[in-house]
Amino acid sequence: MASASESSDATFELLSSLRYDPLLLSCPDNNSIYRKDSTPTPLYMLQFHKDRIFAAAQHFRWHEAISKLNGVEGLNTLEQTLSAAVSQQSDPDTPIKLRVLLSRTGVLTVEATPTPPVSLEDLFPKELKHHDTFTPSSKTGGALLLGSGDQAFNDSAKTMNSGPWRVSLDSLRTTPSSFTKYKTTFREVYADARARACIPSYQELAEVLLINPRGEVMEGTLTSVYFFRQGRWVTPPITSGGHDGTTRKWLLSMCRCFEEVIVADSVVEGEECYLSNGVRGVIWGRICKSEAQPAN
Repeated sequence: MASASESSDATFELLSSLRYDPLLLSCPDNNSIYRKDSTPTPLYMLQFHKDRIFAAAQHFRWHEAISKLNGVEGLNTLEQTLSAAVSQQSDPDTPIKLRVLLSRTGVLTVEATPTPPVSLEDLFPKELKHHDTFTPSSKTGGALLLGSGDQAFNDSAKTMNSGPWRVSLDSLRTTPSSFTKYKTTFREVYADARARACIPSYQELAEVLLINPRGEVMEGTLTSVYFFRQGRWVTPPITSGGHDGTTRKWLLSMCRCFEEVIVADSVVEGEECYLSNGVRGVIWGRICKSEAQPAN
């Protein structure tokens, strides 16, 4: 549970960002997460987002927020609020990023902005594809290093996820807290890490990974992360200090990846990795340690 100071601090809100995309109406995988009937939904992994916000409300002991999202009624309330935000957009056929905020007093608000297209394979990949030549490594048990650099996945369409994101390691250590384990608007540790990595804009195809005091990779500032180790794709466990991302949760449930501690020293310059979040789905990345800037 949250400490007394964390649970009593009302200066932050609970947060989750998800994708609205008409493409999802033809996606059985997305529908199976949300409901068992035949009615499709254009909201990406809605149930997982509701569960994540609800778990954060329970952790911080925000009773009015818990009541807002409790049970099936809470899921319906969230869906109706999201649908109302979508209906106010000028083009409902355009994919939208929906930023959900829930206050301590149970006030639910949504911020809607257009987001670039991606493929269904980006959102629900059948596998995490190897792009590079397999190169054995005593550190990693087989990191994937610089190789052919094929397009992401099997979809030939150009999407924002087609090319590798530049992924660096933070130059300072981050102590895990309730604000790294649960997603809130209190994001100073993430903003500071992006500043140290010289990533000035959230539009850049770049990410920096937080490292805990034990030297373990936690997560990215916007994403969960996945590395190839011992013949399989793995993601840091939440015990390393990051939060349980929604797309990460689905990938684990489908055995597309497994939890395993990732020691930062095992990460190899040039190796490929994957990232994921609730707006962009799964993203191909490549480690560029040179992007990280030394601490002043």
